[in-house]
Amino acid sequence: MKRIRKFLIRSFALAMLTMLVVGGVLGGFGYKMYRDALAEQPLEEKVAEIQADPDYTTLAEIPEIYLDAVVAVEDHRFEQHFGIDLIAIGRAAWNNLTSWSLREGGSTITQQLAKNLYFTQEKMTHIICSMREKYPDCAITLSIGEREREEYEAYFAAGANRFLLRHETANEAHYRTLHPAELSLRHRMDCLWQLKKIGYQVGSGIMVGSPKQTAEHLAEDLLFLKELNPHMIGIGPFIPQKDTPFREERAGTLELTLFLLGLLRLMLPKVLLPSTTALSTIHPDGRKMGILAGANVVMPNLPPQENR
Repeated sequence: MKRIRKFLIRSFALAMLTMLVVGGVLGGFGYKMYRDALAEQPLEEKVAEIQADPDYTTLAEIPEIYLDAVVAVEDHRFEQHFGIDLIAIGRAAWNNLTSWSLREGGSTITQQLAKNLYFTQEKMTHIICSMREKYPDCAITLSIGEREREEYEAYFAAGANRFLLRHETANEAHYRTLHPAELSLRHRMDCLWQLKKIGYQVGSGIMVGSPKQTAEHLAEDLLFLKELNPHMIGIGPFIPQKDTPFREERAGTLELTLFLLGLLRLMLPKVLLPSTTALSTIHPDGRKMGILAGANVVMPNLPPQENR
């Protein structure tokens, strides 16, 4: 019994020593990056630049309910610790050590492309490699639509590890209503299954209230999502756009979107479920209401206003 206790104590001490050494190295590296950043641009100038942005919002202007929702999702012990959550850090370190991988503690960079003519496979691979080299601990998420398996494999090998591809609808007839004739639901679903087999963490989803959508279509969507079991599900209300064939269609409702968010949370308790920007488009507090309905991811829009 004494030998076992000594072994456990020594193992714990060794683990703690290893964590301290690794933490010291990473802390030194982080401090060097901080000093380099200050040398490039003083902190005061950077703060002034951010505050000059027309979209800049002060903490006092953010509604209390939104702050509570973010804290509840991101750091529910915010009021109990002194700025560093040692319990969460310890849990992440233990999970990373026991799995021999970076399962927790990283951030996410999403690369979403509306037009892909410029970004050839070679250029995309170079971009992903550069991002992975510069930010080794971040998750790199792609949202670039349907591609061939070889291209997906090339990006995965380059360092991408997440992929967002909404299936939009699981009903064949409804899919043909929404998309050009050259696109097929079967190919899109095949892409989703291929992405999972390659090793990506996959995100899918639907538009709520899209043209000609019925309750039966939504039931098919929920069953497909249950079968696919993606890591992330993105759902948001359909919003008609004046330059599309659906400009006269009615928009999806906030109430149905929130109901489906809650239903998906019950069906897939561990799934990442964003409160999308589309919710805030149809209601000023839409994204906050999405969090309260069951969403657990907030996705800020980072590009400058003139580049959106």
